[in-house]
Amino acid sequence: MTEQKALELLDLEPGATASEIRRAYQVIYNELQIRLTNAPTEHQKELYRKRLAAVEDAYIFFGGESEEDLSELPSMGPVEHLPEGKVQASKPQRVSESAALEILGLSKPFSKGRLLDAYKGKKEDFEKGLKVAPNNQIKTAFQKSLDDLENAFSLLETLVSSPPPKVETVKQSSPNKKASPLIWSIPVLIIIIAGIWFFTPKGEEQDEISQELRDEFIKAKSQADLLAEQQDWNQALEKYQEAYALLADTQVSDSIKSMEKRLALVASSTQKETEAKDWAATQKTNSTTGYLNFIKKYPSGTFTALAEQKIKELETDLRNKASVNTLKVPQETTAKTPNNIPLPNVLQELERNMVFIQGGIFTMGCTPEQSTDCDEDEKPTHRLTMDSFRLGKYEVTQSQWVSVMRSNPSKFKGCDNCPVENISWHDIQEFISNLNKITGKNYRLPSEAEWEYAARGGNQSQGNIYSGGNKLNDVAWNSGNSGNKTHQVGQKNPNELGLYDMSGNVHEWCNDWYEKKYYANSPEQNPKGPSNGSTRVRRGGSWDDVGYYNRVSDRFDVNPGNRVGTVGFRLAL
Repeated sequence: MTEQKALELLDLEPGATASEIRRAYQVIYNELQIRLTNAPTEHQKELYRKRLAAVEDAYIFFGGESEEDLSELPSMGPVEHLPEGKVQASKPQRVSESAALEILGLSKPFSKGRLLDAYKGKKEDFEKGLKVAPNNQIKTAFQKSLDDLENAFSLLETLVSSPPPKVETVKQSSPNKKASPLIWSIPVLIIIIAGIWFFTPKGEEQDEISQELRDEFIKAKSQADLLAEQQDWNQALEKYQEAYALLADTQVSDSIKSMEKRLALVASSTQKETEAKDWAATQKTNSTTGYLNFIKKYPSGTFTALAEQKIKELETDLRNKASVNTLKVPQETTAKTPNNIPLPNVLQELERNMVFIQGGIFTMGCTPEQSTDCDEDEKPTHRLTMDSFRLGKYEVTQSQWVSVMRSNPSKFKGCDNCPVENISWHDIQEFISNLNKITGKNYRLPSEAEWEYAARGGNQSQGNIYSGGNKLNDVAWNSGNSGNKTHQVGQKNPNELGLYDMSGNVHEWCNDWYEKKYYANSPEQNPKGPSNGSTRVRRGGSWDDVGYYNRVSDRFDVNPGNRVGTVGFRLAL
């Protein structure tokens, strides 16, 4: 370290005595300790530590005590915590001329008027800071600043320059005479000075700010510092932001960043604790619904992958149990009614063609393969758990309807094995009631969720657009190949479960009331539709529809009393 650098660090003039060096070191050391104690950010604390180390090196350079003995200096170290309202007394210290000029923000030469203005402004600032200081350390710092200000003013008052000498008027030069180099240099000097003034950061900008605004800034920052000391991070951040809105202070900006980082860490820690508790509770329930809810709440959480794995394990268990408990159709040579009367062949055929649908989990609604422009009533997609049931391999045919109801309402008559149509939802309820009396069974219409689960292929689904495939003409009678009429059941390709015509031929009534936004609130297990409504659900598309309406997720609603040639049904059991 050079002598010049050591003098600058201790704010001394060349030739300072040992006692002056010691006093200067004590003053600067104590002030830096105060600033270190109250620094709001770790970055600022590190800067003050480096400054302290440099000051100590400067003091040792001039023959001061070694680093091991520095702690023995009187009045060293952090300011003591004094009783509230009391300020640590500080002895006035002599300041150098350069330090005095810096304290008052002046440069030589200066007038007495400028000196007085600078002194009054600084004194008002320090006195107001002293009044609103939140703790004794800051109060002591303000008090010391006031003492230094008084010393600086006393020193500079003796150095006020005398009035500048009068400048003689320069006679205008003759047009024939060459202008003096001094006269030509004046505009250049003015431009240079103006440029320096314009581009140099101005410490005097604060003078343009109203005193009231500065007072509010000091008050807000002091309150923020106190809240930070009390570790009330949220309130401290609000106060720092309030102070920064008043004055764009760099120190306050650093404090804001520090508070935001601290709060982000606290929030992250809290969220992880909450997720861990929710995961423990979900594991206790060990249900598909519970794991689905957990994934919905924490889509990218720590335990999300484990929740997905648990769902797969539960689905596997469900399939294994279902395979053991598969429903079996009674093996009778001749099916009979409850009155021991043989059933008509067409009704025996209906019973034989009830396909077992193993329960499982699937996503209902507008899944990605269905369309990029699904109807709103197909949204949102939602995961469902379905119990096992049985569903007709084909739609109910005209001959089966006639065997129960003794009449044929269909528009396309003359085709016994074509689906019955032109029947209302209420007509079907009458048919089912009569059929159950004849057979002793409990036939019914499928729920909308059962219908879609089966149409998609149940737990064997391959994710097709239509029931049975992605090529419409291979699986469905539609507006492009039907010739504007129904066709015999089972003529197109079946789906993964061996079900025919679930896309195309005729729409199929479901048991549910229709509600456009039902999916948003649908139960997650075996939903049965809304409790009431004005229209009923029909599914599957028809001979009169294009491909869009034959998709497995597409929904229709119709008045339950309507009868049209495009709507039939199949039975569930």
